[in-house]
Amino acid sequence: MNSILKNFSVAITLAVLAFTQAAWGQDMSAVITAIETIDGLVAVESPTGTVTVTGDATASSTLTLNIPKGGTVLWKAKLTGSAGTLVTLTGAGAFNVEEGGEVKATEGAAIWNASTGLITISGNALVTSENTDNTLGTIFLAAGGGTSTAERLVITTSTS
Repeated sequence: MNSILKNFSVAITLAVLAFTQAAWGQDMSAVITAIETIDGLVAVESPTGTVTVTGDATASSTLTLNIPKGGTVLWKAKLTGSAGTLVTLTGAGAFNVEEGGEVKATEGAAIWNASTGLITISGNALVTSENTDNTLGTIFLAAGGGTSTAERLVITTSTS
């Protein structure tokens, strides 16, 4: 009888784990790995699959994040860099630069959205570029959105 209960308990646990990932989003481990290749950045995943990024770092190459649909990155870190594009987004998930977060490119675009994911810049977050190429801009929304009319960039300010 004990072995039956033990097997039942294991089966229930596995089912809950599978349901949790399906309900709360995709596996964010590749996103975390990409972020943590830059010294000074720390990425922590919540139980709901949201990844919060903190730290202060300088990058000399592009940080490419394939945030899967249903996934969210909360950017509270300070990142400065001289890459042609500092952060490239290739997935359909959300990238939120929040209070205190910074993405500062010394050349090229600060953020390049190559897919249908939503970028949100909120509060006192700072996204800047010293870009002098008028075809890029600070935040570039590539044609990856197809015929979708979904929002791809939202900028809100703090009222306090």
